[in-house]
Amino acid sequence: MGLCRASASFGLLPLLVLLAACGAPPRPAEPAPTPPVASAPASAPLPPVLVSVACKARLHVCAEYQGIPSDEAAQLRQRCATEGGEALDACPADKIVGTCTASRPTMTVKQHVYRAKTGRETRGLVFDSKRACESKGGTFTAP
Repeated sequence: MGLCRASASFGLLPLLVLLAACGAPPRPAEPAPTPPVASAPASAPLPPVLVSVACKARLHVCAEYQGIPSDEAAQLRQRCATEGGEALDACPADKIVGTCTASRPTMTVKQHVYRAKTGRETRGLVFDSKRACESKGGTFTAP
């Protein structure tokens, strides 16, 4: 028997001396440290849901706002109704005589002009709409 094992029965004081001389009794094997689990990278906030909203005004005009966040769409619908327009999902496709398209970094706006009661009135609407559109950097197209 080795000195460290045989001396363990002599009492507490000799045991402390032996521990100092021989070292502490062997500990049970510790499990190997587990590598840290890689946490998922912090996810970026989800982009807003983009929708289209249309507002049909009383004077032969309907504007479509495409690619706007849904929370802004709700505000736009409310503003349209407050100003006497009719909020729609899209502008009617029939009787369009011209469209002004203006693209912004966050959305595209299309303002459709509709046929009026008379040809003269329709020509006046198209002329005025084209001039206003182009003065604001938009592109006016007539079918």
